[in-house]
Amino acid sequence: MRDPMERETAVKDGPLGRNGLIARKRPTLTWKDAGGAHSLVVETLARIGSAGACVIHVDDPTASRLHAEVELLDDGLWIRDLGSKNGTFVQDVLIDRARIPDGAAVRVGSTTLTVAYEKVPMPVDLWPEDHFHELIGGSPAMRELYMLVSKFAPLPDTVLIQGETGTGKELVANAIHQASPRAAGPMIVVDCGSATDELLESELFGHVRGAFTGADRPRAGSVEAAAGGTLFLDEIG
Repeated sequence: MRDPMERETAVKDGPLGRNGLIARKRPTLTWKDAGGAHSLVVETLARIGSAGACVIHVDDPTASRLHAEVELLDDGLWIRDLGSKNGTFVQDVLIDRARIPDGAAVRVGSTTLTVAYEKVPMPVDLWPEDHFHELIGGSPAMRELYMLVSKFAPLPDTVLIQGETGTGKELVANAIHQASPRAAGPMIVVDCGSATDELLESELFGHVRGAFTGADRPRAGSVEAAAGGTLFLDEIG
């Protein structure tokens, strides 16, 4: 099955280099209840339940007042149960949280909601070159990434970089660092996936001599070491 949020990008010349149109798949929920037939395009987070205040209101006495919530993320539409009395099901599987594939049926109480994705063209700015610092690649998807990195890099905010192992998250983090006002400072990488809780705390915040077995000298933490630069926490999931 293809990813429900898979995107196709058409590129055209523009006044600032090149611009693109992304065909992003937008989810629509449809359902029937005692009040009739309904449909809703989901654009952000929306709650499902029998309470009148719910964006996705179901006229169903077997559904909890606040039954579940759906949220549109980059990789599709996700649903999370909110402690409902009868549970939330996706394709007849009881879930706590799950991504909803195209055409899937979601059941809350005795009401079934179906999800359909439609392609909606959206304009997007593309980086004018086929590289950005150590990142190399001229595809529209890569140039869209470069543009996003260039916009995030000047900000002092925390950035979450998502991707499977081996997709180049550290390269993206390094590109953000190099393009930022902090480029002259250190770039510190901490591998969170290979450290125990005790060692991770020491790695981040340092320790004094004798804090634990093997701590024979004081050590500054990575947070302090990265002052004025960038701290990249790898494998935090």
